[in-house]
Amino acid sequence: MFPQPPEVASWGRRVAAFLIDSVLAQVLTFGVILIGTLVAALVDNIAYPEYIHSDTMSPAAITIVLTALFAAFATAIAYWSLPHAKWGKTIGKWMLGIRVIAANTGTPPSVGRALGRYFFFALLSFPMITFFVDCLWPLWDSRGQSLHDKVAGTYVIRG
Repeated sequence: MFPQPPEVASWGRRVAAFLIDSVLAQVLTFGVILIGTLVAALVDNIAYPEYIHSDTMSPAAITIVLTALFAAFATAIAYWSLPHAKWGKTIGKWMLGIRVIAANTGTPPSVGRALGRYFFFALLSFPMITFFVDCLWPLWDSRGQSLHDKVAGTYVIRG
């Protein structure tokens, strides 16, 4: 483990990258849900015309919508973890010139570590107070890590 990683990313850059990535991830997941909903509506209109003026959806349309919701969830997980594992950065981090590294190697985190980092962050995000504590943690942490960085064994650095 590094005693101190090279040039820890500033809190402002981390927050700005997070905001950019949040918008991009929401656009992607909304797009997946929108496509699924449109396909479900087409299926109902073409294959199940009896559902057109109904307050319910056909079983096929319900299946399509549920599949789209699952795909949107998978898209969000992929957006927040796979780029970290492959390049050490998401689009937002790339735009702000920062990246994530594994504390023990100095290279991008493994897929498992990147997924763990994302899931711990997501878990902390449910009660809003812990989301804010996690986001603010780098401000007083001597190594500039948030709680989800500590759990995953990662740093966010310049570069």
